[in-house]
Amino acid sequence: MKVRKSIFWDTDFEKLSIELDMDFVIHRVLTRGNIEEFKFIFKTYTKQQVINAISGRNNVDGKTINFLKNLFDVDVSKIPECRYQLRP
Repeated sequence: MKVRKSIFWDTDFEKLSIELDMDFVIHRVLTRGNIEEFKFIFKTYTKQQVINAISGRNNVDGKTINFLKNLFDVDVSKIPECRYQLRP
């Protein structure tokens, strides 16, 4: 994976799988990664995979939600787990 081990400080980086741990990897990179790591995510996973990975978590910060909303033109209000109020 082309991401820093430091953003996965709480897990065994060597055991992470980009296929099996897809939701975890996407979430962690989008909430803690840099622009190069974002590029890796968007080259590795489809738009729908990224949206699904984020929508399945209730601890996604507002910045990440806004980023995805603007990048993918996603109506985040349709994601039931999204509890953040976004300004219009």
